[in-house]
Amino acid sequence: MVSATLLTSCFENPDCIGLKNDLVGISFKKLFDGQADTIQLVGLTVSGSDSVFRQTTPSIIVVPLNTFQREQSLGVKLVRGDYSMSLAYQVQTQFESVDCGPRFLFSNLELPQHNFDSVRVTNGTPFSGELVTNIEIFRCPATNRFKVGFRQLYTDDNADGEALEETFNGVSVDNLPYLFYPDAELSSLEMPLNQGSNQSRISFDMASGEFNTLDLSYEFVTSTAVGKCGPQGFIRNLQVINSIGYDIVRVLKDSLSDPPSTNVLLLKCPRTNEIEIDLKESATSVATAFAIDKITAGYTTEEFFVDTEVSKLILPLDVNADQTDFTIAFEGGAKNVSFGYTRTPVTFHGQCAQTIITDLTVLSSEFTTPPVLVKDSIKFPSTVNVEIIND
Repeated sequence: MVSATLLTSCFENPDCIGLKNDLVGISFKKLFDGQADTIQLVGLTVSGSDSVFRQTTPSIIVVPLNTFQREQSLGVKLVRGDYSMSLAYQVQTQFESVDCGPRFLFSNLELPQHNFDSVRVTNGTPFSGELVTNIEIFRCPATNRFKVGFRQLYTDDNADGEALEETFNGVSVDNLPYLFYPDAELSSLEMPLNQGSNQSRISFDMASGEFNTLDLSYEFVTSTAVGKCGPQGFIRNLQVINSIGYDIVRVLKDSLSDPPSTNVLLLKCPRTNEIEIDLKESATSVATAFAIDKITAGYTTEEFFVDTEVSKLILPLDVNADQTDFTIAFEGGAKNVSFGYTRTPVTFHGQCAQTIITDLTVLSSEFTTPPVLVKDSIKFPSTVNVEIIND
């Protein structure tokens, strides 16, 4: 979801909350079926309010009213567009309190102006305690909601694999300046496609440091789904032009719907060349975390585990050779270790051309105590193959 600033009232004295029923609950719904609508809120402004803003639920916001005004303007910035609304109301002063001041009673809530698809007042009396819905906002069908799922394949016959939890710094689409899903871990997500073009690029900023992309093309078909909404442009014939960061791309549904169902699956092949190493202080100790400056391999310029403190290493073996040499640079100095193995090419799921690694051996080592071989074949997900005692 987009990082958003949402609403509730803020009082200096909690004992005085009951003296001011100044909260208005606004719920968002869909015209198509009247069900609650999850909103993607970018920002919200309320004239004359300096309150601290919070969200109540994914489909409800709460707006604080101003005691010294009789009408306030509300600006709601959603991913799908910018909207505004005027709230008119009456305020009655009932009595005064030495500690809290006068008691204000809000009533007769009305909507002089708005530019939403449809709005109605369901309760004209604002509240102070338990959440009350005062206003319902209805929207026309969203015609550009795209859904993508992430899957992990394994070394088996299950062509669908399992849901893959990806960790994102954020996700973006080329025509919007918003960052969706900041610091989120998800196996599927929804994005609004560009309605001003027949193409969209979705960019995935991964927590792993990778930057993946998905390029889409599509067509628009004009149709009327809800009479009050009139003709709308619905997306059809969705196709994937290009994808970076995933091994297999499957289009499950080439038309967009509301609510969305999965349109595209992005799948990763199993990683069959990853050796797992436990670091230990002694032969009888459990895995122990050591400070590592970096790890390098003889076949690549890539550096692994840079400036980290870990007890377990998962490192890629060279699939183009029968030997991989690693240099592990600990804080106290670097040590080399070399592994030999047998390689067997295998293709999983018709598209995952992998190398199965067996007969793993420790060819050489600069550690005082020789590394202990636990399992001589590489598995996915990885299991411990070697124990290294860093004594």
